[in-house]
Amino acid sequence: MFWLTSHVAYWTGLTFFALSLEKALSKSHIAIVVIYHRITDGDEFPTPLSELQRGDSVEVFERQIKCVRRWFRPSTIGELIGFVDGKDPVDSDLFVVTFDDGYRDNLTIAAPILMRLSVPAVVFLATAFIDTSNRFWWVRLTDLLQTVSPVHWDRIRAEVDWPKGLQPLVDSLTVGTWDDRRQSRRVLGKAFFRLELDQTVRLLDELEALTGTRGEAGMPMLTWKEVEEILEKGFDVGGHTENHPLLTRVSPDVVVEEVEKCLSVIESKVHVKPVSFAYPAGDHADEVVRLLEQSNFQVSFTARPGTISPGSPDRHALPRLYLSVESRPEILAMVLLLKLSKHVPSVILPLLRKSLGDFALV
Repeated sequence: MFWLTSHVAYWTGLTFFALSLEKALSKSHIAIVVIYHRITDGDEFPTPLSELQRGDSVEVFERQIKCVRRWFRPSTIGELIGFVDGKDPVDSDLFVVTFDDGYRDNLTIAAPILMRLSVPAVVFLATAFIDTSNRFWWVRLTDLLQTVSPVHWDRIRAEVDWPKGLQPLVDSLTVGTWDDRRQSRRVLGKAFFRLELDQTVRLLDELEALTGTRGEAGMPMLTWKEVEEILEKGFDVGGHTENHPLLTRVSPDVVVEEVEKCLSVIESKVHVKPVSFAYPAGDHADEVVRLLEQSNFQVSFTARPGTISPGSPDRHALPRLYLSVESRPEILAMVLLLKLSKHVPSVILPLLRKSLGDFALV
């Protein structure tokens, strides 16, 4: 329904008319923050399963940025903080581009596009994965499932002491075809997502040892030299913890350790003090937010769709959008919904959340 409505509105001119009218009449302003992870050209995905780690294509990324840029003014994180504080008045709606984790293509592919369009960005760094061969757990799971043989899979099902409730799930999965492997990756990804990080890592260690499979270095990550290049190009960096745990699944002491270690590593490696933080997978709760309020970060971002208003009280639980739409009519329709949320938030914001959904890691 959204696809049909957005295309009809676009080709009849209703979208542009409504956007222009809103811009002319609106006296208030909002800010939006957009989430990205990887931006890829598609050349590095030789198997159907590895495509699950593709991220956004160059074409879709550039189209989204151009569409949003026409109706929202690109903003730095510093300007957004002033907007959140309610201290710096603005003359238009703002948008901030963010990248999570710290992938190399943020520099090699996304940065040139953003520089050409005069759009700043923030790259949130999971510091244990920067300039190392460490792999995120979901990369390890994908590597395992695209190489494990059916014989080894049977051995896994029989010999591994699976966490409570996972054995029946694993018994129902197979790796006979690429479709089977893709389905197993989706199902196990969601199941592993609910485990504590230490438990997931130990389980993957056991699976790799049993099958003799271990992928390459994983998805290419930034080096610290490349992080310096990002800063030299005028972009910002922020914190994304050290090891990328879900912060609601660990103790308060671990939350503090993850946040403080991330901050100190960035400061020591590139000699800047990051002011913004992004919760891994957007995972947060009141207690975690309170701990971030006590940190040296000035603002923190979730992955819950929404808009930011001046003087927002939730500066450590600010919303971000994952633009899951790809065509120009759908992107502009989403932009219009964001604009209209200034006027009827009780109607538009639930619709936005239903259309976009909270970003999911796997």
